[in-house]
Amino acid sequence: MLSHTEDYLPLLTSANQEAIRVLREKNRQKLSSNKKGFLSYRLPFESVSHLRAHSLELNADVVRIGSADDISPAEQQQVRQVLKGFMPWRKGPFEVFGIDIDAEWRSNRKWNRIAPVLPDLQDKIIADIGCNNGYYMFRMAHHQPKAVIGFEPYHHHYFTFCTLNSFAGLDTLHLELLGVEHLTLYENCFDVIFLMGIIYHRISPIEMLKDVKKSLKPGGSLIVESQAIPGDDPVALFPEQRYAKVPGTYNFAGVENPAADAMIDALLAAKSEPDFVSAVRALDRVLLSGDYVIPLFYIPKQWVSYWTRLQHPEATPLFGYSVDSWWATDKK
Repeated sequence: MLSHTEDYLPLLTSANQEAIRVLREKNRQKLSSNKKGFLSYRLPFESVSHLRAHSLELNADVVRIGSADDISPAEQQQVRQVLKGFMPWRKGPFEVFGIDIDAEWRSNRKWNRIAPVLPDLQDKIIADIGCNNGYYMFRMAHHQPKAVIGFEPYHHHYFTFCTLNSFAGLDTLHLELLGVEHLTLYENCFDVIFLMGIIYHRISPIEMLKDVKKSLKPGGSLIVESQAIPGDDPVALFPEQRYAKVPGTYNFAGVENPAADAMIDALLAAKSEPDFVSAVRALDRVLLSGDYVIPLFYIPKQWVSYWTRLQHPEATPLFGYSVDSWWATDKK
């Protein structure tokens, strides 16, 4: 793998190493593809991967990798074009060989908020879930961890990190082209897990947190950064109607109904099974009285409504149904 991920697995004796290596091989084949979507990031990375920074500054808001004096003006111009090709930069800021890189998210602000409560990271094995280009991983590296493993499913961010770390040369930083759903392969592996801005993107955040807990070592630490809803009610993942139109919450259908809120409150406050069942049934009635679109995720079939007089081939193409191959009959 391009990010030198082979080094850390011997540290994780409880991981499902065979399954991880199988996934790595699949990802290696994908990343080695000659498809334009991969070449557009891989080739720029390869064109500058021989350059090395002579200095690093990892304990400041701006992660600085090298200086302008480390490379020639022609090489700096080449690096500038490569870095522009990785736009948009989500996390940052960075300075690479004297080139300033602003970012969509001022990640230093999040880091500065959690820095006072961080556990000891020295000699720890750490996971950064949804690490993107690795900004937080570089900040963690200042604390001298034993290993930091980033989980990032998008090849754009994968190659961005590979490029940055090829300059930085930090052997303790590793990146897997994996998502949070692959944490089940890393049971009892991590001393610290960072979950920064991830939980509100998940369909089932509670199930995800259960998997995260299993991947922590006994006594390990979980750092969660997420959206917050003011108040003391325990409904952060299931907000009431005033959050129906807010993206990133668990109210996918956008329910705006005071009666539904009341039934949810009754459900949460239930002290006995009969009270709980009554509240659930009442909520069911309230929801049935409205019209809601329920998002469907990962359904392996396509649902199509059509007139009975329309006919279609028995075999459906791998890419899905094709209306162009259907025909009409006299059947009513």
